Amino acid sequence: MSLSILAFASLSMSIFSAFSGFMIKSNAIPPFWRFAYWANPFHYTLEAVITTQFHQADDLVTLLNGKQVTVGALIIHAFPDWHYSNVPFDILALVLFVVSTCILRYLCLRYCRHDKH
Repeated sequence: MSLSILAFASLSMSIFSAFSGFMIKSNAIPPFWRFAYWANPFHYTLEAVITTQFHQADDLVTLLNGKQVTVGALIIHAFPDWHYSNVPFDILALVLFVVSTCILRYLCLRYCRHDKH
């Protein structure tokens, strides 16, 4: 049983990482898998952390073509769907994820007991 749990955990982490919007941009995700992007807590975490950290970054970086841009402009270009104005929604989504998993865990522990005689 522990091997199947490890396999499931590995698969779910791969799916969460792939569909978080960091490795594959949201517009490149096939429409059938778009639900995985919106139901992914990694998406909201990364959007909140990256946009909060870099939205006003004015340090200059040099691109491979020799052009200099600010870090904030580079992040906006790299992640066009992520905006600093979404941070309150991201926090709300993460709180809802935590609350829903706590409720689900409680219900599982309450009604899926294996020690009944």
